[in-house]
Amino acid sequence: MLKVREIAEKCSVNRNQIYRYISDNNIEPVKIIRNVRYYDDYIIEMFKRFKQANSGHDSDSIDSCLESKHSDKQVLNAKIELLEKENSFLKKQIEEQNSQIKELHTLLHESNQRFLSGGMKSLKQDIKQNKQYNNADIIEKNSSQTVHKQSVKQSKQGLFREFLKKIRRR
Repeated sequence: MLKVREIAEKCSVNRNQIYRYISDNNIEPVKIIRNVRYYDDYIIEMFKRFKQANSGHDSDSIDSCLESKHSDKQVLNAKIELLEKENSFLKKQIEEQNSQIKELHTLLHESNQRFLSGGMKSLKQDIKQNKQYNNADIIEKNSSQTVHKQSVKQSKQGLFREFLKKIRRR
């Protein structure tokens, strides 16, 4: 894999010519690392043939152009093979990522189930404790109401006794 600068050096041309050739022929980089594009070695051959074919119109250049077209087919076939290999590699990566996603989804589902079941147990315990506290409060309230009723009853009885005493005295 070569950078544009390296291709330009090997072809003894300006980098701009290489950029123009890549742009005109829609050549995609093999790899991009930190905004640096890397191309296969076959671009050098293609560019040299292109340059040779466009250098003149005499019979030698026509022959080289015909040879270039034949070689370009070979280069394009090689590029197709390379792209097919890259495609199969990417498909494998996608399959691996899909299996990882399924595995993570399963783990997440199990974790959520554990959390929910633990949360339900905790919720049930809280409800049970609340019922116990409520029952204790009810019992306490009932006992305090009973005590209060008894004290009211006793005070009423006391008042009634006093009333009866007053009546008897008369």
